[in-house]
Amino acid sequence: MSRVCPLIDLGGSREDDKKTLCLPPKRQRNTLISIGSKDAWSFELDAVLHHGFGRVLSFDCTLPHGTPQKLPDSIRDHVEFYNICIAGSNYKDASGRQFVDWQTLLQLGGLRRAPPLVKIDAEGYEFEMMRSLLAAPPQMQPEQLIIEVHAFTMHDPKRFRTAGEVLAYFQAAVFRGSYILINREHKWHRKWGCTYCAEVTMLKATNASLVCGAGHLHG
Repeated sequence: MSRVCPLIDLGGSREDDKKTLCLPPKRQRNTLISIGSKDAWSFELDAVLHHGFGRVLSFDCTLPHGTPQKLPDSIRDHVEFYNICIAGSNYKDASGRQFVDWQTLLQLGGLRRAPPLVKIDAEGYEFEMMRSLLAAPPQMQPEQLIIEVHAFTMHDPKRFRTAGEVLAYFQAAVFRGSYILINREHKWHRKWGCTYCAEVTMLKATNASLVCGAGHLHG
């Protein structure tokens, strides 16, 4: 392995905003995909102003009126917002919200290959999203994923996923996507976090430029 980079936190101290990741080399910090904003922008603000990301593609179909109201002026020119959510296929739900699969999302952003870093808070749809991501060609799969994993889905919050479903999710990421788990944090804060969620960071094992001390699992 040619390089080791440490894990760092982006997005401030509040538990639901903070994301732990292995920062890509400067030459790769062009485009960042952020799925699920909740109209909170501390992670994107930190990534653009302090870590050199020049373009943020933000996808979220859950905001009132379909547009962000709290996007900071200091990064407004860097952010492209799409009133769209991620899933495993392309469709509109009963409320008219638009969902797209992984490859369609990349096409909407005009990307011919995946960016090195993708942040995902899809309220349970990360399970469907992972299936479509792993079905994409290798160059369309990001080097690093920061995912808030939920035990439920937004459309059916009373139906909790089984331990076997969660295990199968990570097994698919490992064996089909060559992702390794480099960080795990439980979201326990009653006000900001989610009692049944965990924040995980996964890195492509095939990436020689981002090692992050992958042999040391945090959390």
